[in-house]
Amino acid sequence: MKHGQESGDSYSAITANGYQQTVAGLLRKHQELLGDIGEARSALLAKQSALDAIEAALRVFDPTVKLATEHKRRGEGIDGLHRFLLDLIRSEGSVTTLGAATALIRERGLDQRDRALLTNLRKRCGDGLQKMRRQGRVMGARHGNGGELEWRLSI
Repeated sequence: MKHGQESGDSYSAITANGYQQTVAGLLRKHQELLGDIGEARSALLAKQSALDAIEAALRVFDPTVKLATEHKRRGEGIDGLHRFLLDLIRSEGSVTTLGAATALIRERGLDQRDRALLTNLRKRCGDGLQKMRRQGRVMGARHGNGGELEWRLSI
C-alpha cells in the first residue's frame, strides 16, 4: 500500500491517473489544517472562558458596568451561539431558556454556581432564541407558572 492510500477507492482512482504526489500533498495539508482548526477552537474557548470570568468579576464590583466588548462579541459570535442552541434543541427535543444557559456554561467549562454569569448567559440565550423565533427557526411556549419559555424547532 502506497503512502496516503488509506483514503480508499477514490484515492486509488486518482493516483492511477498519475497525481500521486499532488494528492498525497493535499491530504497532508488537509490533516494539518484540521489540526490547526482544532487548536484554534480550543484557544478560542479558553479565551472566551477567561473573558466571561473577568466580566463576571467586573459585575461583582459594578453590576451596571457597560463593557466595550459586549456589542462586538455578540455580533461576531451570534452564529456560534445560534448553532449551539439549534444543536441543543435537536439533541434534547426542547429546552428552556435557563436550560440552554446552563448547557452553555457546562459546554464552556465555566463555574455553574456563578449566578451573575448564569443571568448574563440566560439573557444572551434568550436574545438568540428570540431572534431565531423571528426568523421562523424555533418556536417558544410558556413553561410552568413563571415567565420561562420552552423552545422547540419550528420545522
